[in-house]
Amino acid sequence: MSAPKETFDQSTPRAALTSFIRAVELERFDIVLRFVPAVYRDKMTEDKVRAQFDNSATREIVERLREHMDAEPVVSANTATLAYGTHFQVKLVLEEGVWRIQDLD
Repeated sequence: MSAPKETFDQSTPRAALTSFIRAVELERFDIVLRFVPAVYRDKMTEDKVRAQFDNSATREIVERLREHMDAEPVVSANTATLAYGTHFQVKLVLEEGVWRIQDLD
């Protein structure tokens, strides 16, 4: 069995998005915290992440994102974006050697 860190890979933008989606779907909010960029990390707790992601509106965003995972993320230095739907894009940032979710839309 692989270690939890390996199970939720953040080594590439696509891997990070796939892992993020899985963590939200499994309600592993302790894991979702790993995807929070450093600028927000001091302000976030597992309870705050749960409150933010454990609702139907966010679940719909995550489902739309899942439906567009065949699109190729656009990577530029330490940032990446992936368009999903007609008006949305997810932004990622590379920090400490792993990709984190900066903005979902």
